[in-house]
Amino acid sequence: MSWNDELIKIRRLLRDPDANIWTDGFILHLFNDVQKDFQHRTSVLEDAAVQRIPGIYHFAYMFDWEYSFLPTTL
Repeated sequence: MSWNDELIKIRRLLRDPDANIWTDGFILHLFNDVQKDFQHRTSVLEDAAVQRIPGIYHFAYMFDWEYSFLPTTL
């Protein structure tokens, strides 16, 4: 299910279909907190890590003498 489907169901349960009382951001914040708490209690929590692709650095060197062997001028 998508977040929009979940939001519609939550709004029906809260009896606030037009967002007159609770904002979408507030409901999303509470939804994430409850999901995280539920996952911790059931020990099913999976953590995702974001990695940049391509990487930030193309070349790196540790010693000064390695600088002259790099294929480009940095």
